[in-house]
Amino acid sequence: MWKKSIQNWWTTFAGALAATGNYMTQVGKFPSTWEEGGHFIFSLGLLLMGVLAKDGKTGSTAR
Repeated sequence: MWKKSIQNWWTTFAGALAATGNYMTQVGKFPSTWEEGGHFIFSLGLLLMGVLAKDGKTGSTAR
């Protein structure tokens, strides 16, 4: 499942870096409350979905 996604590791890394940079710019610090942590975890979840979306074996397929 991960083989095809790992081949695009640099795009995933760039996305993670951009997401972290955006979070730090918006908030200015690492999450310190449960609410901030929830937003951070949500961002990581979106990142994970982005990794999985690069794998042609996940999601729906047109038939």
